[in-house]
Amino acid sequence: MLRWCRHLTARYTKSCRAARARLALGFGDAVPPETHLLAGVLQVIGQPLGVGQGANPTCQSARASAMLALIEPDYLLHLVSQASEFDTVLMQFDGNPINPQFHGWWVLRDCAVAVDVATGNLADYDIFLRRFFAIYHPHHNGDIPVSHPQPAGIAVTDPNQQFVGWHAIAILRVAEDQNGRMRVYFYNPKNDSGQDWGGGVVVSTSGNGERYGESSLEFEKFLSRVYLFHDNPLRGLDAPEDILNAAIAPVYELATESWASDRLPEGVASRFDPE
Repeated sequence: MLRWCRHLTARYTKSCRAARARLALGFGDAVPPETHLLAGVLQVIGQPLGVGQGANPTCQSARASAMLALIEPDYLLHLVSQASEFDTVLMQFDGNPINPQFHGWWVLRDCAVAVDVATGNLADYDIFLRRFFAIYHPHHNGDIPVSHPQPAGIAVTDPNQQFVGWHAIAILRVAEDQNGRMRVYFYNPKNDSGQDWGGGVVVSTSGNGERYGESSLEFEKFLSRVYLFHDNPLRGLDAPEDILNAAIAPVYELATESWASDRLPEGVASRFDPE
């Protein structure tokens, strides 16, 4: 690490005036810009789940930085070195929305989306919910843990359950808390991680088995705000038959009473029959 820091400082000092000027503009000139860069790199690698997006609409970039720092810090250092020398980052884009170079090689390659992109309405939402249960709930996936963090998309709502916007997070693990309730523990790049999303969906950051930097929600409440997740394409797209209606009915109701209240296709009920 020390050798890399010296290498970065040498290349940075030599090559990129634009990057130096940008750092000086953001942090002042009390210390050299490369000092701020080195401090930032050490903070991100030392506390990857502490990376926050601040007041910027950059949740995906913050998530990518955090996950690379957590899983593949050498590649993150390569990107920082590239940016400091050339004031840009070059990545290969292969036309797949799940770009491995941005999200990480460990991300599952199938992308499940709860809404139809063209209309914005829910599309096969019951199948979407069953698939999430099948991949992430230990009682339905053979008790297989989340081996690597998986990106997911959240439909954020306010305390009145009104839709606010789409937000990028990462699922870290799924486990029972100290009270025996199944919870999803996740990374949230939003600085205020303990958010009230309405309808009793209140994000916890401590007291429910969270580790440093984690947020959590009970499994069903978390799923009620998910609109996108990643799955293994080898699993297939069919709805698992062992996920009973009674399991997904409360999730369906929480979603259609909040962010999905105006996204129901014509003729589709706002409640799901648990029988």
